[in-house]
Amino acid sequence: MNTIVFINRFKKMRKEKYPTQNAFAEAYIAKFGSIRKSKTKKEDSDMFGTVQKWEQGRSVPTADVLCNICDLLDCDADYLLGGITEKTHCIEEMKKYTGLSEQALDVLHNIPHITCETTEYKRILNSFITSGYFISFMEALKDLDDCFEKKEAIDQELIATLGKKLYKQAFNTYYHEPYEPTDLPEELCNAINKISDAESKQYNLSYTEKIARYELQQAFDALILDLYPRKL
Repeated sequence: MNTIVFINRFKKMRKEKYPTQNAFAEAYIAKFGSIRKSKTKKEDSDMFGTVQKWEQGRSVPTADVLCNICDLLDCDADYLLGGITEKTHCIEEMKKYTGLSEQALDVLHNIPHITCETTEYKRILNSFITSGYFISFMEALKDLDDCFEKKEAIDQELIATLGKKLYKQAFNTYYHEPYEPTDLPEELCNAINKISDAESKQYNLSYTEKIARYELQQAFDALILDLYPRKL
């Protein structure tokens, strides 16, 4: 067992579901009983002390206790032991199969838990993804995303070139303060010129963005019409 990995991942998972060590200890005892099987009334404190030792690296759980821990924390033993990077083998495989992040998969997984109409939500989601217009919708969304990526890249390149301090000073001067170029230090004046050039590049992307937004709306309308055709 990689003790460091176990400590970090156990703490992370425990805190997500149980805010305190004591809360986890109480949940463990309620479901599985005390680990030490003590016949005294110190069972609760014994379990609490054991959880502390796990998180401090002073002891590790046995195999059967590890299985109980995974049951309480909704994860696989391989995750706590460092064998996989996601909470469960299922999530690990789904990430490989779909390319979606763990967070995205969690959202999809939790849809049935946030509404009482689970069957309807699943049916709608399945229909949405399997529509013949879904790919067109995603392609249009990608075009819009590309516009934002290019605008963001212009900003990031400018910050990398000028440095955060000079960028902020030039940005504030350019947009918020009246100035005469002859009154400014040469370095600041050059930085302002670069910001002006960057603004022009982003402005040129605005037309492309408008087209992308229009095409995205058209693709979405076609998708919705495919799912819910108008009837005369």
